[in-house]
Amino acid sequence: ASDDGAACAILLELLRVVLKTKLKLNYNILFLFNGAEENIMQASHGFITQHKWAKDVRAFINLEACGAGGRELLFQVGPNNPWLLEVYSQVVPYPYASTLAQEIFQSGVIPGDTDFRVFRDFGDISGVDFAWSSNGYVYHTKYDTVDQIPLGSLQRTGDNILALLRGLNEITDQRKITDTSTNDLIFFDMLGAFMVRWRANLTAVISILAAALSAFAVHRNMRAAKRLGTDKTTYYAAMMKAIGVQCFGWVLAFACCLTIALSLTVLGRTMSWYARPIWIYFLYVRQLKKSIPNIWTLFQVYYDAIQILWTLLLLVTYTLGIRSGFIALLWVVFSAVQSLISNRLFPDARKRSLKWLLLYILLLGIPFVQSFYLDLGAIGMFLPTMGRTGSAFNSEIIIAAMICAMFGILFSFFCQLVLVAQFPHILQRIPASFTFLALAVLLLTDLGFPYSGDVTSLAPQRFFISNVDRKFYDENKKLVDHDAGFWLIDMDINTPESVEMAVSEMKRAKVVDCSRGIYCAMPYPLPVMNFIFKTHYIEAPTFEVPIETDLRLTGRVHVATDVIRMNFTCTGPDHMNLMFAGLPGIELQTWSLDPEKPLASTHQYDGRNMYFVYYSHSSLEPKPWHFHLDFKVPPKFNIDKDLVLDITLSGHFIHGKNKTTPQLTNLMSRFPTWTTATYWTSALRSYKF
Repeated sequence: ASDDGAACAILLELLRVVLKTKLKLNYNILFLFNGAEENIMQASHGFITQHKWAKDVRAFINLEACGAGGRELLFQVGPNNPWLLEVYSQVVPYPYASTLAQEIFQSGVIPGDTDFRVFRDFGDISGVDFAWSSNGYVYHTKYDTVDQIPLGSLQRTGDNILALLRGLNEITDQRKITDTSTNDLIFFDMLGAFMVRWRANLTAVISILAAALSAFAVHRNMRAAKRLGTDKTTYYAAMMKAIGVQCFGWVLAFACCLTIALSLTVLGRTMSWYARPIWIYFLYVRQLKKSIPNIWTLFQVYYDAIQILWTLLLLVTYTLGIRSGFIALLWVVFSAVQSLISNRLFPDARKRSLKWLLLYILLLGIPFVQSFYLDLGAIGMFLPTMGRTGSAFNSEIIIAAMICAMFGILFSFFCQLVLVAQFPHILQRIPASFTFLALAVLLLTDLGFPYSGDVTSLAPQRFFISNVDRKFYDENKKLVDHDAGFWLIDMDINTPESVEMAVSEMKRAKVVDCSRGIYCAMPYPLPVMNFIFKTHYIEAPTFEVPIETDLRLTGRVHVATDVIRMNFTCTGPDHMNLMFAGLPGIELQTWSLDPEKPLASTHQYDGRNMYFVYYSHSSLEPKPWHFHLDFKVPPKFNIDKDLVLDITLSGHFIHGKNKTTPQLTNLMSRFPTWTTATYWTSALRSYKF
């Protein structure tokens, strides 16, 4: 329902409103409803590269989802046309956007892809990309139903997109529309109330001014310390030492968080936060213990040390072009302003009272609240995502590091308040007590169980399972191995141990040996080995493949002195994958599949480039697929005898009567209610030609 039925409903409602209100259209509006997204964006690619209207598109709005409901997040904009974001900032009543979200998504940390990339890369068009990110637990599962989507989310998204649509339609300055400058934007919303934005070419000026303000504030604090009997040299030396102490403290805090994460992994209590996010606070949020004899002077020393570290971080983000450096900018500016105002209103630090504390909290509360606001959004997105990122990376460690960094930022200027508290040692021990209590509860009770099948608080464990039939042929086309089994694509770190009690076959699951063949000799449905490369295999009886998957070499000829063409014909179901790699010294040059140069996978097989081709069609009856591959071969290559490549063809039966087998149906019937599974039948054929 959420991906992408709800967006289609919103588009239909927008179309109705546009027609009913008789909106005067200054520009044509195209409402594009396209499918085949799971076929690696085939429909959107077909429209933008082949449809006659595509060349007239000036900008686009894309509606996506990686969760069911919540606020629609503007997480990609551009790459050109900064006026798009300017219109969004001016007209949308409930903004929710930041360059932090854009940089996170484009880094590949969150698995996923959208039509935005297709329109941008193949149509050279700029646009805005929105997605719901709340309740990602049901995303792409059987639980993703209409009931999971709050009506308020539909209303809010509709209001925002309608306002944006009207705003774009009302642009009268043609110079703005033709502005295709590549100047990136830094943008974020302040608690959903309004947008803050500026162009990247202003970042240098803003960063330098903020750094200068920070340096001035530190200088004034040095002068203030002199009135308390500390000369500038002593203050500077103490501040440098404090910087070292703070850095060591952060390293120590990270080490403590990672130690807890590793301990939970060893004890089999990982992902307790998956269904109950509150656990992350008790496990990984602690303030750093400090013991400082001179309260007010050293309070300011440590304050300035943090100020300098934030300033350095701001300058580093600017130098590296990291646009989410606006977070550091907020902390630098407001901490400097707080310091200057405090010195002005409370020149004698020894007489600071509750009024000073209120001023301190008020000014530093602005970056604190904004950072916490961003943290909540990130946590809401990342925690469910950890249930579908594979088991090759320890999600417990990832979350521990992320939470440690988040709360280290939040409390960077507030830990110092412990120094001026009446009972600092008690305040220091409270977080530690919570941590040890939380660990005890997790180890001794069921409250740390990570999953939930309760319809009111769904957080199911995901399983991807294929009943695969595999055949391996040698260079003489002789069948040398034939087996079958259940292939488990590990979606999180607890696969498959979590269901061993309910599904006894899981006890026989073995980690797949990826040296066996291309793409681990398994029928990967998508080229996702960059983050899902650890999988399991359970041997099972062979079964009859309903539509035989077969690859035949129909001929090979020289098309140049050092280039050989391999002609192939393959048959199989309506979804197939071709995976191959040339032998050492032999490289793919061109193919008949696309006029562009073939793009190799990010992974290699035995030091050789691998290629992945996804092929699908909508014909009811299987049809032969003909194609050729051109390889550059070494001198003295014997076209009649020498081998050219290892190649694997896999067929996927993902729908209809052939989707499952009796043994697969039996296996799936025993999975617990707190799991959700995607399962299908597949065939894999491996050849040497």
